[in-house]
Parts: sequence; structure tokens; C-alpha cells
Amino acid sequence: MFDVFCWGRWLHISNDETGVIKADSPLTYPHFNEKVVCIRFDKKVECVEAGFVSRINNLSQLCILPTMKDFGLSNGDIDHLHQNDTIIVGYFNTYAEDLAKKHHLRFMPADLTISASGDYFTQYGKYILTLRFWEDYAALHNDCRAQGSSAGGMGGGEHSEDLDDDFFNDPNIIEKMVNLAWGCFASDIRESQPLKDFLAAAKERYATLPHEGYVVRY
Repeated sequence: MFDVFCWGRWLHISNDETGVIKADSPLTYPHFNEKVVCIRFDKKVECVEAGFVSRINNLSQLCILPTMKDFGLSNGDIDHLHQNDTIIVGYFNTYAEDLAKKHHLRFMPADLTISASGDYFTQYGKYILTLRFWEDYAALHNDCRAQGSSAGGMGGGEHSEDLDDDFFNDPNIIEKMVNLAWGCFASDIRESQPLKDFLAAAKERYATLPHEGYVVRY
């Protein structure tokens, strides 16, 4: 068994007890039967047994985080991913990209958290800055999560700014992100090594590999 909840386009799958998703785990959650299914494995999931993904129809996207150690794929699973033209979603230079390369699947960057600071239960709340990706566009997402004014908090809020299609080629993109983001994120953006690593990898991948929007085809 595993836990699952729906957030946005993603079905989040987790198993805090063992970190393993069994091939024969029951698929009782109704969203597994949608016309488009996008699955994201929680960071505590370290192993998915072969035979699991081929049981999920209409599998559009499969998000694999760097904490994954063993993602089992049978020949049937691989055929299923090709038949669905499933996009592997993850970070460059990680297990997810290696999996896409090995099996000649499509690959797209996962949302990248640039900064997360503060505390929801304080007056000013928790601030999160994320670089978000869809197949055909990217955006910088500002998010403040705070208690409402009745609890003495600011109430929170969120705002997204779309980025140029080839933003990663812009030599001034970090300063442009600083200007697009809420002021509290300025130093975090300038100092973010994961952001710098992404920009370097994206510049190389999209210059050398066939792609549609932000989706690379290996």
C-alpha cells in the first residue's frame, strides 16, 4: 500500500514506512483512471518495483526526484512508456535524466525550488520561490503562505511571472529574476547553486538535443 493525494496536475505517491512502491500495490484512487495521469513520487520513495508503471493507463508524466535509488522497469513497462509517449520529469544530471537517456524517453525539467524561508505560523509567513515548468512555458512563482489577518498574519498570496522561451541563454537572467521576484528573494536568487547548475545544463541540452518547448527527446 502507499499514500496518494492530488495537487495540481500531479498525483503524489508516498510510502513513509518502507520507501518502496510494490508492483502489485492497489490502484484504488479514482484519479488513476483520468484521461491524463501525471505521477510524482515523494522524496521518501527510494524504490519502485518493475511492473508498477505499466498498470497505469494514460500516463503522461512521471516525476522522479534525486532521492530515487532504484526505479524498476520491465520490458512491458518500457513499452508502456513509449506507447504513452510519457515524459520523464526530473533534474538534469540525476537518476531521472539517466533513465530517460537509457530508454530513449522524453525528458522535462522538474520545478526547482530556489528559496524557502520563514514560518507559516509567524506574522510574515513562509515564502517560497519556485521555477516552474510546463511543456511549452516556464514561470517564476512567488508564494507567501501565512495565516489570515484574524490570526495576526498577513494572509499570504502568490504571483507568477512568465519567462522568455530561451531565458536560460540570457546572460542577465539572474538579475532579471531578482527584479521579477519579491524583494525578500534577491540574495537567495543570486546565491542559488541549484539555479546556476540548472541554467548551465539547460543551455547545453537545448542547444544540442532535439526538443519541443522544454521537453527534450532522447
